Amino acid sequence: MAAQEHANVARLIGISPPEHPDLCLIAEYYPNGNIAHYLANNPNVDRRRLVFQTALGMSFLHTEVRATHAPRSDQLTNSQRDITHGSLRPSNILVDEDGNACISDCGMVELTPSTHPEAHRYYSPEAWKGVRTLQSRRRRSANIA
Repeated sequence: MAAQEHANVARLIGISPPEHPDLCLIAEYYPNGNIAHYLANNPNVDRRRLVFQTALGMSFLHTEVRATHAPRSDQLTNSQRDITHGSLRPSNILVDEDGNACISDCGMVELTPSTHPEAHRYYSPEAWKGVRTLQSRRRRSANIA
């Protein structure tokens, strides 16, 4: 991600040296902290602008990063990858010194190969929680009988 820069994606400066016992990513410093802290201290700020900037950063990660790997977008191959953040929440949106929202903490980032059509981009909360519906129970009992 360090090679990909966008105004609304936190800038990765580097990584810890190989001799360091723990792998650490080194990012730019964001003096206003995360967006929750910033909004608490600046109640009159334009929230729509921050939401829009967050959306721009996510759009960049989800689409434009992949598109920048090929000379032209029509030359993308199936081996190109998308970036899925996977952990977007207020604590992972930092605010820079100018009051701009920046996506950060890509610890849950997943590079998803586009060659797998069965790879899901979205899981419903019910699926993650394992909630069964009346229809799924019927289908299951029909399969057992």
